[in-house]
Amino acid sequence: MALARQRDQVSTAHGGREGVAMFRQIRPLVTLLDLRMPEMDGLVVLKEIRTLDPRAGVIMLGGGATEEVENHARKLRVTDFFRKGLSLDVLIGTVHRVAQQARREASASASRAGADMEQAPEEQILVVADDVMARALLVRVLSLRGERVRA
Repeated sequence: MALARQRDQVSTAHGGREGVAMFRQIRPLVTLLDLRMPEMDGLVVLKEIRTLDPRAGVIMLGGGATEEVENHARKLRVTDFFRKGLSLDVLIGTVHRVAQQARREASASASRAGADMEQAPEEQILVVADDVMARALLVRVLSLRGERVRA
């Protein structure tokens, strides 16, 4: 099962600051965001993303996170949050669901504005994590599911 359409691309950022900069630049369809990163943790990045786009699809990966941290992320309107025992199939299914929702919202918004949908830009999935192995695993899984990866 391909996660999304063939023209989607997966981009990666090595930390929070780079993730926010890339979010500004590419406006991804979905952002996979690690909770624990040096310099700027995932909650701060999520807050920045929300100031840029209050409706952006953001899935937070918070291995070992407490319920309090998860609740804080939910108050910042994270789209979904995974704490532990992450199944890659569940993650891919969630990315697919969030991407489809973002596409529907973009299509409805463009229809209201009378925009030409045939010229839609390449859609991006952004992975923001400082852990090289976790980032590589996510990119590999996404690419095996039909995504073009640009790291």
